[in-house]
Amino acid sequence: MNGPGYYLFLGRGDYALSRVPLDAIDPRWRKPGTISTNPADWSFSWGLPEWKEKLRFLRGCGAQRVYLIMNAFELPYPSRAYPAVVEPDHVNVRQEFFQGVLDFAQTLGLEIFAAFSTTGHADRAIELYPQMAGRHADGKPWQCAMCHNNPHAREFARTIVTEVLSRYHGFAGVYFHPPEVGEFCWCDRCRQLYRIQTGRDLTAADDTTRMTWFWQTALDFLDELRVLAKSFQPQFPTVMCTVPAWVPIFSALRDHIHREVTLLHWDYGSFTPAAAERIGARLAIYGSGGHTLGFITSVRFAMQELNLDQLRDHTARKLAFVKTHGVNEIVYFVGPVWFPDSILAATLADDPTTNRNGPV
Repeated sequence: MNGPGYYLFLGRGDYALSRVPLDAIDPRWRKPGTISTNPADWSFSWGLPEWKEKLRFLRGCGAQRVYLIMNAFELPYPSRAYPAVVEPDHVNVRQEFFQGVLDFAQTLGLEIFAAFSTTGHADRAIELYPQMAGRHADGKPWQCAMCHNNPHAREFARTIVTEVLSRYHGFAGVYFHPPEVGEFCWCDRCRQLYRIQTGRDLTAADDTTRMTWFWQTALDFLDELRVLAKSFQPQFPTVMCTVPAWVPIFSALRDHIHREVTLLHWDYGSFTPAAAERIGARLAIYGSGGHTLGFITSVRFAMQELNLDQLRDHTARKLAFVKTHGVNEIVYFVGPVWFPDSILAATLADDPTTNRNGPV
């Protein structure tokens, strides 16, 4: 890619359920500086004119690509298959306009990738369909992730991909976000499948073996979603972000990720010596499978500890570092809340020639 990518959410994503007031979002998870109490700053409140304004701004920042999350906690479009999971106050749910966003992006020469949280960040769906949830060792359901080995969860993920790619036309590719879980699943289906595949009981395996098997089956399912997406457009490039749980077992996982998939490693926050050591080590691990590598940095999370000038400095040093470690694509995380100053601060740190006014 010649220009950067930006990572946005069409709706609230994994920030909040629609029933939660913006001034009541749990501060343990979303701190001031990453959220706003003004609905106009949130993407769920934007109609087509606002989206055009934002895309013009990003194109003026040099953007070539936008990764746009199309699901997560709730669905930001009027789903026919799962109407109870939609964001009821989302503008695109109340009066659908999103096809116009894709059409306008094409006039700007801006690629929009349909991004999916697959079986993760699924809080509302799990509330409504608890049988989809993964399970802790004590049998209690996971709050935010489904089990990819559960037939109902697999059908949910397939249906969302199918609905989005059938309903909206003009995407340039797909992006899959694996579930951010740091444990293996103990549901009945995982126990049954493990015994079928290995002839052994899941409880008899050690933690590394269980975690490796869990993620191998997860990546196999994600590859099914890749093939499904390509049935709509065979030329779709596929991108997937990494998950921290992969780090110690990636040598056993990399062959379960198709070589055409670009891996986006993400690391948010300030750039310290410890961060450099961590990022360098993980890029080496993820590059060992022969995949093209990209890197996602935050334009907002570091603002908890940095002012805008410091943000530019840390971003510039971080991106200079990753570009010497095999990274071919830079992506800036924006999320569902719009802070143009922080976007420009990070973008200008990487490319001082960027239009400082954003829009073109």
